Amino acid sequence: MLGRNIVIVGGCGLIGRKLKKEWPDAVWVDRFQGADFVCDLGCLNGKNSAFHSILQVAEVVIHLATSADPEEPESIHFQLVVDTAKLVAACDAANVQKLIIASSDWAEPKAAHLRINSYGYSKRVIEAMAEMYSHCEGRLATAIRIGWVPDESVDIDEAPDWLLDNYWSDAKLIKEFSRVIRNEPNDRSKGDGEISSPSA
Repeated sequence: MLGRNIVIVGGCGLIGRKLKKEWPDAVWVDRFQGADFVCDLGCLNGKNSAFHSILQVAEVVIHLATSADPEEPESIHFQLVVDTAKLVAACDAANVQKLIIASSDWAEPKAAHLRINSYGYSKRVIEAMAEMYSHCEGRLATAIRIGWVPDESVDIDEAPDWLLDNYWSDAKLIKEFSRVIRNEPNDRSKGDGEISSPSA
């Protein structure tokens, strides 16, 4: 199953690039040039024939095209909720069997000094979309609450303790996505990331 039957939406972003190393044959969708298929989710209107044809052969769609910055304006978070809804509707039209949506621990901040903000609420909304999608017979959608995934330029040793407590290495990131793709259970006793995994 792993390979061209995986579609990574938002593949040009940090997490997309990391997943692409694990699944180099996956179809890489993004609004930026250099992706296998260039598509702006905000421009999806009904059935985009080219994008729809990609989704029709996908066994897994991974949605990463959301904001990674909790401090961005509310308008950005509202738009990304709208864009996610358009993608979920496109997956519905193409009858995609498995959808994975990247959420964030900001949906329920772990650090005592953090409070949920518009960014966190937007993640809760897309988690609800995953639950809604899973109510369709024969489908499974999972929202993965991802922790802190720094890029290669960040000196991890200089990060504050509260951020280090939520650090996700590349290995952990790959492990979590692989686990969900393979329908393997989450072992919370090992401190793995929280997963919202609705029933099919």
